[in-house]
Amino acid sequence: MPMPPPEDSNEGQGQRRGRGRGQGQGGQGQGQGQGQGQGQGNRRRRRELEQLERALNEHGPTDAETLRGLVGGGYWDAGRFDKTLSWSVQKRLLVRDDDGRYSVAPVAPE
Repeated sequence: MPMPPPEDSNEGQGQRRGRGRGQGQGGQGQGQGQGQGQGQGNRRRRRELEQLERALNEHGPTDAETLRGLVGGGYWDAGRFDKTLSWSVQKRLLVRDDDGRYSVAPVAPE
């Protein structure tokens, strides 16, 4: 059974509609409003990564399409699954083997 999408998959869309660039609540300036959006984006990416890690820990090495089904990636915002998967590999949090299967990167001992 696929996992539900991240709780706030539409997060930030209310900020983009009806407000000018950089205008947050209370008339915040451009710099302040953008910082809040980045924090929300980081939390969102962390939740998405946690879903990927949980599925891979439960099911073992998995190809991208199977992983998408396991985490409900088809219900995420357009392009989010692919971006999160690519970012996770780039940051070496997940690894892709020669057969195109993904797994959680091993943790180096301290």
